[in-house]
Amino acid sequence: MITLALDTSTPYLTLGLSWPSGDLGHAPHLERAHAERLPAEVQACSAKRACPCGQTES
Repeated sequence: MITLALDTSTPYLTLGLSWPSGDLGHAPHLERAHAERLPAEVQACSAKRACPCGQTES
């Protein structure tokens, strides 16, 4: 299972991804437009390390 946590209540879009073999965080300073940037920032966060995002379980 992969867990995505996010906080949009500050000028930072704080993202956290967690999965059984690891976790990571990402917090770009955006001021506004969190919703518009969310998909791209989740992709950037998952690209930092070998997050199994998009892989299907067998």
